[in-house]
Amino acid sequence: MCTGVAFADTEAIRGRVLDDATGQPLPGVTVYGESDEAAVTDESGEFVLPGTPLAVTVIEGSYEPVVVPVTGRLEIRLVARPEGAEVIEIVGESRAATPGAVTIDRQQLTTIPGARGDVLSGIKNLPGIANNGSLTPLSSGLIIRGASPESSRILVDGFEIPILYHFLGVQSVLPTEMLGNVEYLPGTFGTSYGRASAGIVAATSRETPTETSAFAELSFINVAGLVQGPIGKRAGYAVAARRSVIDAILPAVIPSDSGLNFTAYPRYYDYQGKATYQPTDRWSLQAFVFGSDDGVELVTDRDNAADPVATGSFVNTASFTRGIASARYRRPGLDMKHAISAYTDTNHFTVGRERYLLLDRLGIATRSETIWDPTGWLRLTVGAESDLTRTDFDIKFTRPPREGDPRGPNFTNDALIVATGAATSRDLAGWASATAYPIPSLEITAGARVDAYLRNDVVEVQPRGQAAFTVTDGSTIRAAAGTYTRPAQNLDQGLQADLRPETAHQFSVGVEQRLLSSVTFRGTAFYNRLSDLIVLPADRRDPTSLGGYENLGSGSVRGVEMLLQARTEKVFGWLAYTGAIATRRDADGMPERRFDYDQTHNLIAVASVQIDPRWRVGGRFQLTTGRPYTPVMGAVYQSDIDSYLPMYGAPNSQRVDVQHQLDLRVDRTWTFDRWKLAAYLDISNVYVNAAAIDYQYNFDYSQRTALTSLPILPSFGVRGEL
Repeated sequence: MCTGVAFADTEAIRGRVLDDATGQPLPGVTVYGESDEAAVTDESGEFVLPGTPLAVTVIEGSYEPVVVPVTGRLEIRLVARPEGAEVIEIVGESRAATPGAVTIDRQQLTTIPGARGDVLSGIKNLPGIANNGSLTPLSSGLIIRGASPESSRILVDGFEIPILYHFLGVQSVLPTEMLGNVEYLPGTFGTSYGRASAGIVAATSRETPTETSAFAELSFINVAGLVQGPIGKRAGYAVAARRSVIDAILPAVIPSDSGLNFTAYPRYYDYQGKATYQPTDRWSLQAFVFGSDDGVELVTDRDNAADPVATGSFVNTASFTRGIASARYRRPGLDMKHAISAYTDTNHFTVGRERYLLLDRLGIATRSETIWDPTGWLRLTVGAESDLTRTDFDIKFTRPPREGDPRGPNFTNDALIVATGAATSRDLAGWASATAYPIPSLEITAGARVDAYLRNDVVEVQPRGQAAFTVTDGSTIRAAAGTYTRPAQNLDQGLQADLRPETAHQFSVGVEQRLLSSVTFRGTAFYNRLSDLIVLPADRRDPTSLGGYENLGSGSVRGVEMLLQARTEKVFGWLAYTGAIATRRDADGMPERRFDYDQTHNLIAVASVQIDPRWRVGGRFQLTTGRPYTPVMGAVYQSDIDSYLPMYGAPNSQRVDVQHQLDLRVDRTWTFDRWKLAAYLDISNVYVNAAAIDYQYNFDYSQRTALTSLPILPSFGVRGEL
C-alpha cells in the first residue's frame, strides 16, 4: 500500500517504510529496484535507492509483499501478514489514481460476510456500486455510479469478459486464488481503458508462486481445487477448477407443488490454467486460459393465460473461453507490454418451442502499451488495441424491455425480431498521456484516447485529465475529468450499424485524509452528464410501428461517496456511503424520470476481528433505498386478446420499501505439521428479512404480491491446504 506523491529525484528514489497499523518506521527493510538496485531502510525507515526504476518491491517476512509504482518520493505502508494470508489490492490506476479508487487487501475482501470468500463479490461493498445490480445477459451485473450494467466493463489482463458472476450472482467466474490485483475505477479513469461510459473493474491474474501448494474446498455453493508451483527456477504454473453443487441441493428445498419441473437444475463450472516463464531478468512471458459454463432448464406445467407462448420450458445456457498470451519487458525508465487474446462466447435463450435467441461469438483482440520515464519528472504513456468479433445469430424473440419501460416481456403479444445471419464488429483504439510533476507536491496527467468503431463508421476523440495535490503528509486532493463512450453492441443493438456510441462527460473531485495511523478517510463528489443514450422510440408491442433504436436519450448522475477505513493488527472494518441521484430523459422535450436502478442512499458497515490465530468473526450491515418502480393505476379488459392491459402511473415515481440486512461470518483454522484445515460459516440475512425487489400482479391487476430476495442464505465450507 502506498500513499504520497512528490517530485522524483532524477538520480535516486527516496522514501520511507512504515507499519500500516501503527504508523511506526520500519528499519532494516530491503527495498528492491527492477534489476540489481537495492537499499535498506535506516532507523527512521528512510531509504535512498539509486537509479530511476518504474516500481520498487518490498519483501519483509512478517509483512505482505508489495510492488509500488514510482511516482515521486514514496511512503510505503506495510500490512502485517496474518497467518496463511496473501494480499490482493483493490486499487485505483497505479499512476495518477482517480478520485474514488479504493485500496483493500485480500484478507479483508475474502472474509467479508456475505461474500463467501470471493474477492469479486466483495467489491460490491465499495462506494459507488448499488446493491440492486442487474444480471442481464452480456453485462457485468454491476450498477456503478447510476449507469446501466452494460455501460461498465470487466477486464482480465486487459481484455474484456462477458460476465462477472455465475447464475443468480452467487459466485464470480474467477476464483480469488487466481487473481493478483484488481482495479476498481468507478469513473474518471485514465486513457488506458475505454469502450465504457461508466466504471471499470480490471483484474490481473496472479503471478505463479515460488513454492508448490494445493487446496481442495467443499461448500454449499461449489466444490473447488487448485494446484500451483514452480517449474525450475524461471517458470511456474497454476491450474484450478470449480463446479457448483446447487443442482444437488435444490431438489431437497423446492416444494413438490411449486409447478416447476427442472429438466436440468442450475449449475455452473469454471476453469483456469496459467503458465509463466521469465527467460531473463527483464523479460517475462505469460499464458492464461480460462472460461466458464452456466446452464439451467426447467418446465412449468402452470397455464399462463396472459402469455400462453411462455408456458412450457425455459432454457438458458451461457459459456465463454478466453486465451491470453502476453510478453512484458521492463528496465529502468521503460515498461512495455504486448498481449493477444482469442475468445468464444455462447449465449442461448429458449422459451417454449417458438421463441429463441441464439448468439455465438468468436474473436481476437490485441493490446500494447509502453510507459517511458525519460527524466524522473515526466512519464509518457502510449498504447493501442484492436478487437475483431464475429457474431452468428439466430433470433425469433421479443425485444428486451428497455430501461424506463415498466412492462415485462410478453412472448405472445410483443412484436418479434426474426433474423438469421452474422455481424462483424471491428474496433480500434489508441491513446497517449503525459504525467508531470511541476512542483514536488503536484502531479498532473493529461491525455486523449481515440476509439474507432468501424462497423458504425464512428471515430470518437476523448480527452481526459487528472491532478493530485499533496497538501501535507497523509492529505491529498484529487480532481479528474474526461469524456467516455460505449459502443452500440449490447444484445439486439448490434443488429443496427447506424447507431452512435453512448457518451458520458465525467467530473470528480476527492480528498484522502489519514486521520490516525490506522484510520483513513476518502470522500469523492462526482457528476456525469450522459448523451446519445440508445432508446427505442416506438412501442415494442406494436408490430406495425416497430422501428429501430435511436440515439435520443440523455441523463445525469450526481452524488457523493465516502469511505472510512480502519485497520489494526487484529481488527479491520470500514463504513461506506454512497448518495446519488440518477435521472434519464428518453428524448428532448420528454419528462425527466428516475433511472431504473437509481439508489439515493447506500450505507454499508463491515467489521472483522481476529480473536486468536484460530478464530475470526465478522459482521456486515447494509441499509439502502429501495428500487424505483412504475405503479399500476388500474387495468382495461381487451376482448380481442381476452386479457387485461394495465394502466401505468408516472414512470419510476414510486419505490419499493427500504432494504436492510445483516450478514455474519465465522472462520476457524486448524494448523498441522504439513497442512492446514479451515472451515467457515457465512450467513447472509441472518434475521430473515426478505426484501421486496419488485411486484407482480394477478390476471386483472387488482392484487399484487412482492417479489423478494432470498430470506436467508447460509453457506458452510471446508478447505484443506498443503
